[in-house]
Amino acid sequence: MNEFLHRLRENDQVLLVGDIRQHEAVEAGRPYQQLQEAGIETAHLDEIVRQKDPALKEVVEQLSRGNVREAIERLDAQGRVHEIPDRDQRLKEIAREYAAKPVGTLVVSPTTNRAERSIR
Repeated sequence: MNEFLHRLRENDQVLLVGDIRQHEAVEAGRPYQQLQEAGIETAHLDEIVRQKDPALKEVVEQLSRGNVREAIERLDAQGRVHEIPDRDQRLKEIAREYAAKPVGTLVVSPTTNRAERSIR
C-alpha cells in the first residue's frame, strides 16, 4: 500500500473502498485504519440495504456493532443455524441443502473437528 501510494502522480485519483473491521493487511500494518487515523477524507456508509427481512437485518446490525455472540444466538432463535454433530450425516445434509437451493446458501465449514454449521 505504501509503495502504491508513493507511485501516484499529482493528477492521479484513487478511491479506496474497504472496512477496517473486514479488510486487514495480510502482512504487518493496517492500511485502511492507519490512513483514517492520519486524517484521510473518509465517507461512512451506515445504512444496511441488502437485507430486506427485518429479523435478518437486525442480526446484521448486531454484527456491524461487533456483537457476534448475540447475533449468532439471534440467528439460532430464528431457526437459521443447524448443527449436525455426526460428520457424515452433516456433510450429506449440507450437500442436499446446497443442491436443492445453491443460490443464497452460505456453508460455514471449519477445518477443525468441531461441528460444522450450515447457516441459511
